[in-house]
Amino acid sequence: MQQDLKPLMAGRAMAWIKALRLYGPPQIHYIHRAFLLVLSSGFSIIPRIEESIRYAQKIRETNIDIPPVFVIGSWRSGTTFLHTLLIQDTRFGYLANYQVGAPEWYICGENWMKKLTDWALPPQRPMDSMPLQAETPQEDEFAVLNISELSPYFSFFFPRSMKMLFDRFAVLKTISENDLSRWKNIYELIVKKAVFANGDKQLILKNPVNTGRIPQLLELFPNAMFIFIYRNPYDVYPSTIRTMKRLASGVQMQDVTERFLEDYVMYAYPRLIRKYLDDKIHIPQDRLIEIQYERLAEDPLGTLRDIYTKLNLSDFDSALPQVSQYLDSVRSYQKNIFNLTDDQIYKINSECEFIFREFGYQMRPP
Repeated sequence: MQQDLKPLMAGRAMAWIKALRLYGPPQIHYIHRAFLLVLSSGFSIIPRIEESIRYAQKIRETNIDIPPVFVIGSWRSGTTFLHTLLIQDTRFGYLANYQVGAPEWYICGENWMKKLTDWALPPQRPMDSMPLQAETPQEDEFAVLNISELSPYFSFFFPRSMKMLFDRFAVLKTISENDLSRWKNIYELIVKKAVFANGDKQLILKNPVNTGRIPQLLELFPNAMFIFIYRNPYDVYPSTIRTMKRLASGVQMQDVTERFLEDYVMYAYPRLIRKYLDDKIHIPQDRLIEIQYERLAEDPLGTLRDIYTKLNLSDFDSALPQVSQYLDSVRSYQKNIFNLTDDQIYKINSECEFIFREFGYQMRPP
């Protein structure tokens, strides 16, 4: 069975059917991937109905009394590392791999879904070799993907629609009023269900796509807090390209060239950061903190303490033993090193000059 497709087989079949119609068609040599996803997703209808009968009303009536904390920033900027550090504090709740993989039935099927997810996932993330398990924290965008066709992550499957999906669902530039209303309803239910499942803990939710959705998130969650993490563009660009290649290779249903993926990254990355810079004015100053990845990597404990203080989270000293233990477990981890060509440096300098200026990074000549 296609290893990379396994974690995506517990969602809603209709979402895949709609995506195939809107963003496809798949090329003939990838038809088996489309068939496998639709067929396997169809088996989730019974547990979805059971969970809806037992819990739908309770979830809809769940109040989000403690404001969620959104970890945002472009892909490959350190969002996963930061998210993982924060949820070492067991006073916080989060969404795990098994939950975003089966967002509509992970309560009733918790034990079974954990086993299925551990079987389905590779032992490490393909882009950076970080460990992957059923209860590893995961970004909630995969829950949107497994419920509806309203996610830019369908671009991994239908890369020829990448720019259209980014504009429509990441920065919400071309989204219709009907789709925006549907997305809001879906996302609110995802968060409410996470609160319900986590026993009313304060949620720490990571999603790079949310970097372009700040006004909409504040509309849904007026008291939400935000942690924005940024990184040197010379690292973000090649790392994102590597991620796109590795993720798409196992799930894509359309062939594109390597140059196509590079052009997409250079299209999406600066536009996502520009959208954040335009929208962050809507966030009250006491509910936003901006974190430099390089400082987080160098001084994770000091950076976390700053976050706790700025956002008035719980007592950081109480979480220190768990965080320190996790840091000890990953101390031998080696970051990927990339060598940029002169042409790539020129492109980064041209498209990302405002990012260097905004965040104080030095540009280098080609």
